[in-house]
Amino acid sequence: MLLCYPDNFSKYIIIAPPLVKEYYAQKEMFDAFKKKPSSSKKIAYFSIGGEEKDDKIDDYIVAIKNHCLKIGDFPDITSRVEVIAGEGHVSVVPPSIWRGLKFFDLENKGT
Repeated sequence: MLLCYPDNFSKYIIIAPPLVKEYYAQKEMFDAFKKKPSSSKKIAYFSIGGEEKDDKIDDYIVAIKNHCLKIGDFPDITSRVEVIAGEGHVSVVPPSIWRGLKFFDLENKGT
């Protein structure tokens, strides 16, 4: 949603995103965002469980984190990327929601 339809929302919590080429045509999503930039600033919180694994990809956590950081490099996106230690693909959801909402609150206060 953030990359393909950026004007639908202003804040995003993205939990355990499968953003590596084995799953998505990420280049096409990045290109679509570049061609149709958002009309307003976006806030995005990304989280990854520290115990997430994928047999197809070496250093899965590093790969996902790097792709999330790449999205945060767009000038109209303020983002935070966190790897939450001890959490897997499913268990990362509850702490991610709270951390994401806290990040939004901090950004709204300008800190």
